[in-house]
Amino acid sequence: FDFLYIPIDTGTMGNVGYAFINFVNAAWAEHCQKLVDGYSIRNRHRRNSFKVASVSVAHLQGLEANLRHYENAAVNSRSKARHCGPVVMASVAPAASQLHGHLEAS
Repeated sequence: FDFLYIPIDTGTMGNVGYAFINFVNAAWAEHCQKLVDGYSIRNRHRRNSFKVASVSVAHLQGLEANLRHYENAAVNSRSKARHCGPVVMASVAPAASQLHGHLEAS
């Protein structure tokens, strides 16, 4: 994958319950979907509480579309959530070089 965003509740600093991943290969996306869809996730704070993971295709497709979307998003400007925004796992020019805030290019 080349893009990962796991939204964080700034009050609890915990995951809000979903994530966005942009896979660079359709086969890997399908493999991940098969592994994760239907997986039971146990709540570490409550003994008998769990959630079932569900995987769906996002309306935004591709790294550039995700970069454009999050470039001016509120998550990119919140000071409290400075290290809680999207992470770019690929060098992408010129789109990645135009990002402001805390989006990180590796």
